[in-house]
Amino acid sequence: MLKMEDIDDLNLKAYAAMLDKFENVEQRPFYVKVLDLIERYSPLLHGKSVLDIGSASGAFALLLKNRGLEVLCLDTSEPMLEKCREKDLQTAHSRIQDYSSKGKYSLVLALSSLLHVKKSEFPDQIRKIAAMQESGGLFILSMVHGNSEGIVDKGTFSERFFSMYSKDELLSATKDYYHLLDFDDSYVSRTRSRRFMIFVLQKL
Repeated sequence: MLKMEDIDDLNLKAYAAMLDKFENVEQRPFYVKVLDLIERYSPLLHGKSVLDIGSASGAFALLLKNRGLEVLCLDTSEPMLEKCREKDLQTAHSRIQDYSSKGKYSLVLALSSLLHVKKSEFPDQIRKIAAMQESGGLFILSMVHGNSEGIVDKGTFSERFFSMYSKDELLSATKDYYHLLDFDDSYVSRTRSRRFMIFVLQKL
């Protein structure tokens, strides 16, 4: 059975090989969709503080900063965080499992980053994220549709660990802390034909 440390090492190796993949996000349909959802629900935000879990190079965080939001980029990859700092973004070098915050976030993003959390650990991370938000806070979660857990893209430079869920599974996992405002599953990746689900959730 894979330990979380092994999963972290595998994912870090994969993302080191994709260091520049996450730039120019404003031209990519998935991020355009997420940005549209954020702008649609921004009137509900009580403040400007944003936690971007698995921020990668910070390209999407920069779009939010340029819209007046105060974003903290959380990632396990130091090279990715260096790219964030080059964009003058605030950073924290940590896994979500190890991160703690005394403050509360108006908006939390987990854009495909919780894919890398084992299913046995997922409920604890949702509980932790919810504790970082006041009632009414927004949480945008994206995950890949499926029902498996394990190594994907074996034998390639992008070999990683994924946990995949159905829509109903994720609604069940979040229902004690959030209610659903919006949902989109129209984006399918061209290279791997993976369907991405985007949930816009509001803290109870």
